[in-house]
Amino acid sequence: MGLPLVRSSKCSVARCLQYEEPAHSNLNEKTDTMITSLIQFRIKTLCLLAAIMFTASALHGAVSSYERQIIASVLVLEAANQGEDGMLAVLHVINNRAQGNPERAINVVARRKAFSCLNSITSQKHPDYGPALRRAMQDRTWSWALSVVDAYVAGNLGEDITGGATHYCILPPKSWREQMRYTAHIGKHHFFQEI
Repeated sequence: MGLPLVRSSKCSVARCLQYEEPAHSNLNEKTDTMITSLIQFRIKTLCLLAAIMFTASALHGAVSSYERQIIASVLVLEAANQGEDGMLAVLHVINNRAQGNPERAINVVARRKAFSCLNSITSQKHPDYGPALRRAMQDRTWSWALSVVDAYVAGNLGEDITGGATHYCILPPKSWREQMRYTAHIGKHHFFQEI
């Protein structure tokens, strides 16, 4: 005869599932106790493994609030004067460099001399993004930029308006025009893709 299960309201490592003793058991008490203990041990072990896997997946690669603010500051400081389309285009460039993975976006942004608005910061041995964040947060476009980054991290960036661009500038150097593919002109920025 099987043991009836009663699920607890919350699954925790210490108490994942509880058992009720059967009203009538044909098994002797010692065997019944051993089987119950073994089943409880296996279930607790599975719950522990599930909890560890869930925690690891939640922590691995998660984009923190601070990282989202840094990314949003790049949108504001690089393209607030280009309007929402200009800032969205900068985010698409970040995404294209991150190969479509929001978890890599902070590494793209933090790379030395990747974005001119952060050059003085990313060139430091121990970068302090505080001054850039304070400047960006004072701009009227800050809340919009942060909401777009939040949508991006949630997987809702939308269609790439840059045509796959990985670079942009106002006055593209000759080397860019010769060595990269021109993809778009948004606001004052010209967008290019590495070939």
